[in-house]
Amino acid sequence: MTFPITPIDANAFANGWRLEWTDGCPLNVNDQFNALTARYDFPDGQAVTIDVDGPAVFFNQCGGNFGFIGGFSDGDFLIQGDNQAGRMPVHLIFENPVRAVGAAVGVVGGGGWGSRYTTQMWVRLDGQPEWWPVTSLLVKSQAFETTPFLGARANAGEAGIKQVYFDAMGSSNRVPVAAQIAINDLHVLD
Repeated sequence: MTFPITPIDANAFANGWRLEWTDGCPLNVNDQFNALTARYDFPDGQAVTIDVDGPAVFFNQCGGNFGFIGGFSDGDFLIQGDNQAGRMPVHLIFENPVRAVGAAVGVVGGGGWGSRYTTQMWVRLDGQPEWWPVTSLLVKSQAFETTPFLGARANAGEAGIKQVYFDAMGSSNRVPVAAQIAINDLHVLD
């Protein structure tokens, strides 16, 4: 079986656009997204929607008065989804398929500092039923900027990326151990 996607790093998004979760967000830190606040529209006709029909998803910030969220940069704005077994903690749906997408992925709660997680980004191409994974190892750390960046590009000749979800699990077994999964800025190539 041939993978229809290729993992890519953050450098591949130099000519793309970046969604900072504060862009047009009417929420305050620690607020939960709902159907009225979960859609981000862009002037070029693109939109991305945070799926709020699954686990609860919150708007948050790392550092300052908001608490430290391991591995992200101080001041990063995040979306955090409750990590429920068999559910998509942070699930994003694009209005129009995109060529590539990526974000840094971290965990909240769960094991202590030094705990090892497999962070995951699952990609679904437009019109396709399969989800395709990109993974990386995360060692939960008190140091800033230590969350792994996960990115994927649809291969030439393939449909664009329509949906993506982010997850993590303990690297020693398949049981989720983190209370929440968090991502920072979303990077996209149309």
